[in-house]
Amino acid sequence: MAADILIHPATECFRLMNEEELAALAADISENGQTDPIIVGQVNGSGVEFVVDGRNRLKACKIAGVEPKLERRQFESDDAVRAFVKSRGERRDLTKGERAMSLALLYPAEMETGGRGKKGSQSKRAAETAGVSHRRIQEARQVLKHAPDLALAVRDGTVRLDDALARVQEEQKAIENTEASIARLRAEAPDLADLVVEERLKLTEAILTLDSRITEARRQQETATRVLRSIFDAIFPRGASPEEWAERLIADVSSDFWVDPEELSCKNLSACADVMRAIAKKYAIREGAKRRMVLERPGPLPAV
Repeated sequence: MAADILIHPATECFRLMNEEELAALAADISENGQTDPIIVGQVNGSGVEFVVDGRNRLKACKIAGVEPKLERRQFESDDAVRAFVKSRGERRDLTKGERAMSLALLYPAEMETGGRGKKGSQSKRAAETAGVSHRRIQEARQVLKHAPDLALAVRDGTVRLDDALARVQEEQKAIENTEASIARLRAEAPDLADLVVEERLKLTEAILTLDSRITEARRQQETATRVLRSIFDAIFPRGASPEEWAERLIADVSSDFWVDPEELSCKNLSACADVMRAIAKKYAIREGAKRRMVLERPGPLPAV
């Protein structure tokens, strides 16, 4: 009959004994009898019985082949059960990290509420009576929310809360970095983003490819700027008139030293002049757009 009794979920906030510990407890019960009863409760007269204290004793009695001793109680609510389970846990030798995780497991609903309202008050009172800071419980909830298996390892004492928290934060940071990288790819290189989503390209490789594209584009910009600057330095008239400066430029120019003498013609020179006029036009358009952006920006106008 006892074996059919359900276990209240609140009791999961404390670890079960391992096989060696259960064997020792079973041997003690077999030799000396069960000294502490197993507390079985009903919530608000529901008729459904739950073990609220004594899971290990129940298992040990089964191993020892001993009929377990039960003590039945009535609880007004699940909150009353949690309070009872917590009070029984205060007898246990737990580190503060384990105790914080036990409280986080005991009040899991607060993971979403952030500890506000009635539930938050219960958790805060529980933290105060357990000698654990509310901040520590919030850290335990962070682990529980993002890595339940890791939270159970903290509860069982096989992983320190600080180590579990650091691991969760590192994983969250990696997730955030991944999301930021995907967002960057979608904005700057949609083709690479699609390859990553389709698992045809690793994210790190896509980012390296994008960075290479940016580096190459910058190199081309620098090259184009240097070429235009060299042309500008050569033909800008400075203190002379265009005609005077042209006379100076062509005074010593000889087609004999041109790589392709046939290129040096009035037609080709006129085409070059057309390019310079087009450059001037496009530059004026671009600078006009920049000026409009400055003028439309709120705040005082910049000095000209």
